[in-house]
Amino acid sequence: MEKNELKKSFVRIIIAVVLVLLPALVHNIASAAWISSSFKPVSRYASRALSTLSGLFPFSLAEILLYLLILGTLFYIIFTIVTVIRRKKPAVQLLSCVSRIALTACCLVFVFNMLWGLNYFSLSLAEELNMDVGRYSVEALSLTTASFVEELNAIAGEVPRDHNGVSSYGDFKELSAKAADGWDNLVRSSGAFRNVRVSRPKPLTPMAGEFMSRTGITGIYIPFTGEANINAGVPDSSIPFTMMHELAHSAGVAPENEANFAAFLACRESPHPEFRYSGYLSAFIYSYNALYKEDAEVARELLNRLDERVLADIRYRSEYWKKYEGELQNVGTKVNNTYLMAMRQTSGVKSYGMVVDLLIADYVARNGNPDVDIEPVY
Repeated sequence: MEKNELKKSFVRIIIAVVLVLLPALVHNIASAAWISSSFKPVSRYASRALSTLSGLFPFSLAEILLYLLILGTLFYIIFTIVTVIRRKKPAVQLLSCVSRIALTACCLVFVFNMLWGLNYFSLSLAEELNMDVGRYSVEALSLTTASFVEELNAIAGEVPRDHNGVSSYGDFKELSAKAADGWDNLVRSSGAFRNVRVSRPKPLTPMAGEFMSRTGITGIYIPFTGEANINAGVPDSSIPFTMMHELAHSAGVAPENEANFAAFLACRESPHPEFRYSGYLSAFIYSYNALYKEDAEVARELLNRLDERVLADIRYRSEYWKKYEGELQNVGTKVNNTYLMAMRQTSGVKSYGMVVDLLIADYVARNGNPDVDIEPVY
């Protein structure tokens, strides 16, 4: 009996190792072009099918499944401890428990990679969009940032606001229903997003949202259910951009900087002012932060050009996140950084801000500025 259980435990461990190595093998054998042309379309269809099924539920199915997984794991661990105490040879039971948990975890990792994770190793979004991305001058960065200032000032009066002058977009469900419009327009204008049909983003429960705020997370895409889950407790001005970012992940755009850029493009294509404003505001903040490191004086000058209503949103964002500064947010950042590093995003959480190169490339492509010095990277 015990020998049989030992044998089963070792078989589980072997299967677990194979499940972890298989996606790595596929990644090493397959080219980035193959992943883009063959895997990504399948991943998009899978995301669409799963989101259609999970869309039957008005709540985040992924959140409920996570709670069940945690409870089930805790129950199984407690059950194993009791069994180990009662039996004479606890080592066998302990190995059995560890092997079962390891196999379950590796199954989840395998499904994650084969559903979506391999998108990290596809062609870059810049390559798929035929964009020339290079090392840009500070002038190019300042011109790009200035363009966002102009767009924000032009649209600031079109978005709904509360009595404090801060963006207030009302019902989450109504806002999320508008998200697909920007993506539909982007799909029509860009071949890189063919076969993309996004679903409606879902809000997380207040409890989960509060936890995410404490860890510095505004949204998360869950490939197992195809859901774009949004922390609805953050400032409204950031929610539309976050929706588009998580929907970019559902469209197979895995790297964070690329998902940010795709979110910006989808926001810009949206017919709804809340989304355009949120996209330009996020783009400005990324560009401003990069410019401030290079030329603080020019950055401050551009900041002072912003409409007071835009400044009110920036101040509100800053005040909101200041409340959550602390050890838990640092832990959240470290966990996210570890995950990104594991997926070979060598810049880790810094990759979120690397969207600036893509924003500048887009500005140069649209404006054809002959004074911008570009040193090609690829």
